[in-house]
Amino acid sequence: MLAAGGLICLVGVLDDRFDLDAIAKLAGQILAAGILVLFGVQWQVLWLPSSSPTGGSLVSLDQTQGIVLTVLLTVILTNAMNFIDGLDGLLAGVAAISAFAIFIFSARQLWLSGDDSSASQPPLIAAALVGACVGFLPHNFSPARIFMGDSGAMFIGLAMAGATISAGGKLDPSTFGPRSTIALLTPLIVALAVMFIPVLDFLLAVIRRTKEGRHPFSADKQHLHHRMLAIGHTQRQAVLIFYYWAFVLAGAAVSLVFVSWETAIIPFVVLVVIGLAFSMWPRVRARRLRRRQQEEVAAVVAP
Repeated sequence: MLAAGGLICLVGVLDDRFDLDAIAKLAGQILAAGILVLFGVQWQVLWLPSSSPTGGSLVSLDQTQGIVLTVLLTVILTNAMNFIDGLDGLLAGVAAISAFAIFIFSARQLWLSGDDSSASQPPLIAAALVGACVGFLPHNFSPARIFMGDSGAMFIGLAMAGATISAGGKLDPSTFGPRSTIALLTPLIVALAVMFIPVLDFLLAVIRRTKEGRHPFSADKQHLHHRMLAIGHTQRQAVLIFYYWAFVLAGAAVSLVFVSWETAIIPFVVLVVIGLAFSMWPRVRARRLRRRQQEEVAAVVAP
């Protein structure tokens, strides 16, 4: 992690200083992911659901499959984290919440497995990342006094990928007992939950720019956080709403290692409805205000 993180920070510093093109940045990210693979940070097993009595089977990935999945996950997460770094405090807060979720999951895994060798590394990485983000956040929250730049954003993505792969890529599903297929898929669900917001933003940006005939990595002002501002949220409100969604998604995923999905689904749905209400409230309020103004105008001009 230190070797790969040092390289990705160097790439970020060069990008902040000389504005590297997308190909050079991608090459640096793949090289950093390759360093992780070289030192053994690699996805090795996947639990696939099936109709068997056990509910699924454990599939061991060969070296090529593990390398491709590890590099792909690292590159996507590195770029996704960099993509959402558009508002003061947004990335640091979302990363802290996501890293804390990985810490809870991997600490539970360590506790149940008793594997003090490989299982002790993911919570250590996640805890260090939480501490770094929490220490940085007071200086970066709106109005920000310091900024992390591409070097910090890409390092956070790399560290998140390293912790997630270390926690989920080598997990024996029997660690959590014969619970259910969903519980056995928890490592992958945790990874997807951690990545959901930044990856969604990343994919929407690539699709949007490609349809417009622009380079998929070119800059614009149509990220999810920009759209939150456009519908009427203040910068702080938009950031806090993203924190909320990161908490709901990551918390719901991690809860699967403690309770069954049937128990977790109702609180999750309630929290999603609350989140949607808060997210869309400025637009609803604007429509109500517009309707009220139209009624007042109609009442004035009516005979």
